[in-house]
Amino acid sequence: MRRFLLIALAVSGCVREFRPPPTAELSLGTKVATYRHYAPRTLCFAGRDYQPVLKTELTAMNELLDAFLQGTSSGPEGVWAQEHVAMLDRAQADLLPALDAYEATLNQVKDCLFEHKYEFPDLARRGLEYVRQSRIRVAQAADLVPQLRAKAELAQWKEQQKKDEESEKGNWCPPKPKPGPQPDVYFAMEDETGHTEWLFCDGTRVVGQPGKAPEYVAPKEGRPATKGFQSIYLRNAAKYPSSQIRRAPKGPAAPAASSASQTSGEP
Repeated sequence: MRRFLLIALAVSGCVREFRPPPTAELSLGTKVATYRHYAPRTLCFAGRDYQPVLKTELTAMNELLDAFLQGTSSGPEGVWAQEHVAMLDRAQADLLPALDAYEATLNQVKDCLFEHKYEFPDLARRGLEYVRQSRIRVAQAADLVPQLRAKAELAQWKEQQKKDEESEKGNWCPPKPKPGPQPDVYFAMEDETGHTEWLFCDGTRVVGQPGKAPEYVAPKEGRPATKGFQSIYLRNAAKYPSSQIRRAPKGPAAPAASSASQTSGEP
């Protein structure tokens, strides 16, 4: 009987002595949550007054991780908002320490006999699944973020070339251009695949592909040039200074085998 009382008092003392560690804040995207580094095997001794606090913190972390997974699920070929690329990039530095602490917390919570109304077993189960998926997502980020940034840079470059091509055409070409004896290139561009186009005022193009000789392409309106005159277009394109050809930015090489993106959902 005395031994039982000593054990009961010891347990009761542990409950009274429980002091939660300080919080650390995690901000990712539009979500903010707090987490703590609990000492091993201490969380189950938290008193009833602390359980609502704990539930609030676990719920906020689960919501943050769910939003992170949802916002970064598109994969390299998907459509990405700039803020989601930034969120994935930031997660590489900020998220892993939080995941380590949060996973340790959840592994304690799932074994504690807390009040049923707070639904801690379900919170822990969902949280551990979010942690698992988030670790995969962060591991993918090292390859994925450079690809996404290069994709955005290329899209911006292409949009700028459309504007510049129109501007150069207005500067160099007459309102109603006609084929002349010595047609001049007014704009030349090489895309990310190496496809090159030299543009002439009369709508004629010379196009080149890597490993192939450039070819004459007739204007959409008007008659194609004669064979002899086509050679003049080809020669003038060849004479165009290489330094003045606008070249697409070269992005990072894609990984040999990219992992399939994982879509977050209610686990």
